This record gives sequence, C-alpha cells and structure tokens, in this order.
Amino acid sequence: MKWKIMFIFFLFIIVTFGELSFAQDGLIPVTIIRAPRPNIVVAEACCSKGNSQVRIKLAGIKPPLSQALTARQLKDYLRELIKRPGLSFGFALGHTKDEAIWVGYLYSYCSCGDNEDELLIINEDLIREGLAVVDTETAGRNVVNHLLYLQEQVQQEKKGLWAEKEIIQAKPSGSSGDDCPSCER
Repeated sequence: MKWKIMFIFFLFIIVTFGELSFAQDGLIPVTIIRAPRPNIVVAEACCSKGNSQVRIKLAGIKPPLSQALTARQLKDYLRELIKRPGLSFGFALGHTKDEAIWVGYLYSYCSCGDNEDELLIINEDLIREGLAVVDTETAGRNVVNHLLYLQEQVQQEKKGLWAEKEIIQAKPSGSSGDDCPSCER
C-alpha cells in the first residue's frame, strides 16, 4: 500500500513537471485579422478541427483611453500584428476556450543576436513601450507582479503614455490672452 501511494505521488510530480516544462507546447497558432479595440484583436486560430475565428482580449492590458495619442499608437501596434507571421496564443491563468472572448497572451518568436529564437510576449511588450496600463484583473496571478514591475520602470523612464501625461501636466491650464489673438481684451 505504501509503494502504491509513493508511485502515485511520483507520477503526479512527473506529470506536473512535464506540463510546466512543456507549457509552450500548449500555445495555439493564430493569425491576427483585425484590431477593433485597443486591447482586443480578432484572430484566426488553428485547431485540430480546422481554423476558427476568435476574439482575443489581451490579458493584463488596459488601454489608456484618456490619452488619445497613446491609445492610437496602441491600436496601430496591434494593426501591425496583422502583417506578422508566426504568432501564438496562450490562455491567461483561469481562462479557457469556453469563454466567448478568449483572454490571454500573444506570443511571437524573435531572433536574438546569438542565433537563438526567443519567445516574446506581446502583452509584456505593450507595457514595456508604455502603450498600456496593467489590468490586474485579467493579468493572471502568475504574471501580474512582473507586469506591474515593468509598468513602474516605464513610469520612471517616462515612456509612452507616461510621457504624454507629463506633457499634459506641463501645459498651463489657464490662457494668458496671448494665445488667443481674436479674443476681446
């Protein structure tokens, strides 16, 4: 009886380790068709049953709707993904295919200087460029702290929307009269 319990325990550890070490195998190849919103894309997903069109909400991404310039840059970045081949999708922790809108992360392989392909997380790149704010509700417990750390770095560097906020705050709120030559004095 003792050996059976130990066997089941070791089998459980091996299966769990296998799932964690080969997590990239669970990625779904996708092709972006369009970007209707700054944090949602429509994609064609390749499955064993054939291709299907799905809506994907980018986990951990909250568009800066109050900053029009940055929101436009975010949407343009997502539109550029239409041209990029080799994208993959992985569900955020706690989300599945059963949902009407898939919530997760977009991945892309990029070539590094030492001729190795590296997996780039698009959602992370959006935060790193300052094009979005971290959405802690959709990020997933396993990634939220990393995304918040990246956001803090971008705030300190004043990139993207954080630079735009600086510009908005730097503008004087009242008019001096010189700004309006046709105003009555």
